[in-house]
Amino acid sequence: MNKIIPLDSFTVLTSDTADEILQRLRQCLFYQGTISEQGFKITRNYYRAGLTLIQGRFEAQSHQTAVHIKMSIHPMFIASLGFLFLFWYGIAVPNAFESATYIYAQPQHVSIYSSDGNVVSSAIKSVAEATKGTMPTHLAAMYLGLPIVMLMIFWVAFRADAKRIRRELSHIIQGK
Repeated sequence: MNKIIPLDSFTVLTSDTADEILQRLRQCLFYQGTISEQGFKITRNYYRAGLTLIQGRFEAQSHQTAVHIKMSIHPMFIASLGFLFLFWYGIAVPNAFESATYIYAQPQHVSIYSSDGNVVSSAIKSVAEATKGTMPTHLAAMYLGLPIVMLMIFWVAFRADAKRIRRELSHIIQGK
């Protein structure tokens, strides 16, 4: 499941206490959400705010504090993508293929009986000619492939956003 839904996790080590880190996170204007002594659950405060959910927890170690951070796509964003795919593949694509059979239909005259009396070869011929009235291949590929391309674009956007967030949070947590 981690391969389908992007997930990024990392740990930042700092010599500061958890209270100092909490104070810096609360003062940061780039992120919003809940921040407590146990950890935080935040999202970005501006562009792509709904895309990435950031969860973190603090672990006090000897002479340092470890902040374990996990980034994933926000559940509401996943739900809206699921609804979009359900609508697209459940309603839009079947309707497009159904209407294409009427738009692109070509009258065909296929005889079941052939001149040599071979019923099997005439049945194979009628099945082979049945695709003449369907949607063109490039349109079918567009209808079926467009959401997959969109999903790949969102995946690349998450990876780029996760890289930026990793850098920003590391600077905030380490006090740079």
